[in-house]
Amino acid sequence: MRKCGRRLLSSIGLPFAALAATLALGAASSPQDPLEAVEGLWAYTTLQSPGGEERPLTGIILFKDGIFAQQSIFDASPFEKQLAMAHAGPYRSGPRGVHLVAEQTIAITPGEEMPLSFRKDTQHDISVDRKGDEMTIVFKTGTIQKFRRIGPAEGKAEAAGQKVSYARDRSMKATFDGKTFTLADGRSFRVES
Repeated sequence: MRKCGRRLLSSIGLPFAALAATLALGAASSPQDPLEAVEGLWAYTTLQSPGGEERPLTGIILFKDGIFAQQSIFDASPFEKQLAMAHAGPYRSGPRGVHLVAEQTIAITPGEEMPLSFRKDTQHDISVDRKGDEMTIVFKTGTIQKFRRIGPAEGKAEAAGQKVSYARDRSMKATFDGKTFTLADGRSFRVES
């Protein structure tokens, strides 16, 4: 009886282990619904133009509760002269997976007479491919953007008039009293848990 029991356990054990592994992998895989897949805070890893040229880029994009906010700056030399962009607006299900409406687009082009320019209501359809903490979005134009997930998050975007100033590898003085984060220039941000 003991040998028979071991053979029986052995014969059902392997398929059961395979099924358990499959279920575990399925539970750990990324959401297949595009709206669920994009949710969270993401850091850029790559931007590829429709012509195939890769552009070094630093930035983040946040998708949360039907609203997205994005900011990025090209990472080339001289740093002070690089184009930067920010977009914000709603997102919903769309023909390619996700439809974005950039209600506000801010472009920063240092050295121009008017370094800040604004556009409203630009429409974007993207397809989404997410594998764990890696996500690729492809725009209808052919632009490919790749990201690494930072985590779930909430955020706000801010612009300060016509002044353009880039900072990198620089220290800033700031204070935090447990409720308010205050920069040396006087700007403050309330921190909520």
